[in-house]
Amino acid sequence: MKKIYTLLLAAFLINITINVSAQTAPCTLVGAVVTVPYSAPPIMMHAAVNGIAQYTFGWNDGTPVGSSSQKQFYSGWCVTITDISTGCDTTICESCIPNGGSGPCTMIFDPVCGCDGNSYSNACMAMQQGIFTYTSAIGPNGTTLPCSTPSWDCTPGQGCSDPGTGNGAYTTLADCQVNCTVTPTWDCNPTTGCFDPGTGQGVYSSLSACYSVCAATNINEEILNFKIYPNPTKNTLTIDGIYISATIYDVFGKVVLLSDYQNIIDVAVLRNGIYFIHINTDNTTSIKKITIAK
Repeated sequence: MKKIYTLLLAAFLINITINVSAQTAPCTLVGAVVTVPYSAPPIMMHAAVNGIAQYTFGWNDGTPVGSSSQKQFYSGWCVTITDISTGCDTTICESCIPNGGSGPCTMIFDPVCGCDGNSYSNACMAMQQGIFTYTSAIGPNGTTLPCSTPSWDCTPGQGCSDPGTGNGAYTTLADCQVNCTVTPTWDCNPTTGCFDPGTGQGVYSSLSACYSVCAATNINEEILNFKIYPNPTKNTLTIDGIYISATIYDVFGKVVLLSDYQNIIDVAVLRNGIYFIHINTDNTTSIKKITIAK
């Protein structure tokens, strides 16, 4: 009987380990697509997963990560689509590969050079082919310029661009984006929530991991019966009121300073940034956001 209990306990522990590994291991989101239908400006991009847009979408144009599945087209776009519940994600980028599309366009000759290196009679015909990044092929004297094979360079934090010299490090935009795309990481802003700083140096490796901590610190301030000043402060914090203890947390929910009741608290050891001070009385805890600015 003892052996049976031992085996059952071992099986239970293995099952827990498997479940935890399944929840924390990186996973790829499937079924995600970005469509850029031809239309008159402004041209909009639409991201979705199996036709559903209820995910988090992080575009590489520098805007905060949010829930917007639509974005006005911009050259060199990439979007990271994340399932909030599982943390699975995928990144899709502009490819500059003609899709063979066709449709009604005016016959006005206003040539453009597409990002695929091909010449198109006008912008409409380029966009019908799925080429939404292009430059004019008309020279300063009204002459038609040849379309040179584009090349691409990677600028950290800004993405891929064509230097226009033909001497870029990558022959296709897709190759550049594969090597230039920064693996998304996440930081917590107690006011706006989780965001990708775009440097690959965020604190959390997945959006779900950030949410689990950031949600706990993204709190509404309570109205205090205390006067706390100065705020922002450099080295000391004055609290006018009777309390038992004060605890200061950073934006990640980590305790950085504890203090029993005293009128002036020394905060010189804290670095510049935003913190939350929890002031504990006999039966309540009041919360106040403070800023250290030296």
